[in-house]
Amino acid sequence: MTCRDNSDLSPDQPVYWRDRWEKGVTPWDCGCAHPLLVHLAPRLPSGRALVPGCGSGYDVIALAKQDPARQVTGLDLSELACKRGESMRDEAGLSSKQVQFIEGDFFKFDYEEPFDLVYDYTFFCALPPHLRKQWAARMAELVKPSGILFTLMFPVRDSGTGAEGGPPFSVSHEAYASVLEPAGFKLLECGDVPSAYRRPKTPSPGAELYGLWQRVGA
Repeated sequence: MTCRDNSDLSPDQPVYWRDRWEKGVTPWDCGCAHPLLVHLAPRLPSGRALVPGCGSGYDVIALAKQDPARQVTGLDLSELACKRGESMRDEAGLSSKQVQFIEGDFFKFDYEEPFDLVYDYTFFCALPPHLRKQWAARMAELVKPSGILFTLMFPVRDSGTGAEGGPPFSVSHEAYASVLEPAGFKLLECGDVPSAYRRPKTPSPGAELYGLWQRVGA
């Protein structure tokens, strides 16, 4: 799965992603929440949650439905994606108080207070590798102390440096740890996504890992 067909546009430009949504070229959209997220949702913090790069909002809706006390924000650069999310929210009978979608830039959007939970899936891998340290620094701002960052790591390849091209750019556990640990996160749990919970388009073992990271310090 590759997204490099936008002529001269670069994936670090918001217009790149808006263009893909407008053209309906969204191969990352599996049509459902990730099975592992649904499985682990009862273990995840309640309170305020954020899903950056939320796309159509399947994961946002899943987090909200699992815990009525959880207030979930879906963030995406695409207005079209956010409108799809709002339609799904309404169809699920969820309120705008519990679920909101914001069209905005992960690195710039305004928020009232840090989040208890941030869920990152197919977002880290969509960023050009030179933005990874900036991504981690922003996560340190967004996740409250003792809060949780849940990363689903895809596509996992040997180097994880992203040098193979993308998006999606290749990742590895080390690629996450090398930027998250200096930013103030400690790893609580990490492993291969079990076969029963792999996404439909990722049948092979080792292609997806998951990590639960806790924000430490004040």
